[in-house]
Amino acid sequence: MHPTDIYLIERGKPPEQATEQAEQPKHGLSAYELAVQAGFAGTLEAWLLSLKGAPGADGQRGEQGLPGRDGTNGENGEPGRDGKDGKDGSDGLSAYTLAQQSGYVGTMQEWLLSLKGDAADPSEIAAITQQLQGLPHYKEFQAAYVPRSGFVGNFANSSLVTINFERPFSETPMVKAVLHIKDTAPRIIYTQNQTNTGFQIATNFAGSLIGVWYEASVLNTNKSA
Repeated sequence: MHPTDIYLIERGKPPEQATEQAEQPKHGLSAYELAVQAGFAGTLEAWLLSLKGAPGADGQRGEQGLPGRDGTNGENGEPGRDGKDGKDGSDGLSAYTLAQQSGYVGTMQEWLLSLKGDAADPSEIAAITQQLQGLPHYKEFQAAYVPRSGFVGNFANSSLVTINFERPFSETPMVKAVLHIKDTAPRIIYTQNQTNTGFQIATNFAGSLIGVWYEASVLNTNKSA
């Protein structure tokens, strides 16, 4: 017996002989049929499209969120393979031949003699010598550019990484470093832990650093050398 069915149990008869008294419920009208009865003229598809309201007004713009944290730097990629050697170029013209092409008329011996300049003024030589004596004398000197991929260590904000010299010095040199950085805000550079093989740097915004220029030198304290 279904729970929604209603039966009348006659007295003296078992339940299986009961007579069904209730009628099956009738389905009500759909919303579309009610709309048609209320005067809507159109197909079901047209009625469904009519239910879509007009777009609402734009909401107010929210407040600007706080700046996000700096992401961690990715790992350095592996060095690329060496390229193939290029083909030898053709021999260039000699200086004498180039002079002839530029209009020089004469033998090679005459052209060589024409290269000899006038004797220098002794007073000019003395002035230049005096200026050179005032310049620092380097016993050893190196200058190079190191891209970010050449740093040794995990580079992050205010975290030290090592830059190795192209060749070791005989003693600890003086180091000057300049950041290669694309940023409108001022950035700080820290240079420390110099040794005869390299030095360490750090900056307060590692994300914008592209590379580092450096000069390293050992002064010659013996001016006569």
